[in-house]
Amino acid sequence: MKLKFSDKVALVTGGESGIGASIALEFASLGCNIILTYLNDKVKGLEILKRIQDKGSRCLLIKTDVSNEEDVKHLFKIASENFSKIDFLVNSAGIRSVSHYMK
Repeated sequence: MKLKFSDKVALVTGGESGIGASIALEFASLGCNIILTYLNDKVKGLEILKRIQDKGSRCLLIKTDVSNEEDVKHLFKIASENFSKIDFLVNSAGIRSVSHYMK
């Protein structure tokens, strides 16, 4: 039995790819509305937004650097203007770096 979350809102950081995208899509399949953040890849973010909307859920896509306090304040300002609450918070934003090792 799947739970229905039609009156719930999930905020998923780093939701344009990987685990964040998968979690956002699963929440949407349960009827949850989604606030999706991305940092660099707006095209992937828009693809996930469309897939969420195709499931019948509302979705906001907001460019956010979660390491930047002003970006996070902006995120919550936009979120509060569009939804009265956030029920689930998924912190999936990560840092990718390339390391070079000496041979």
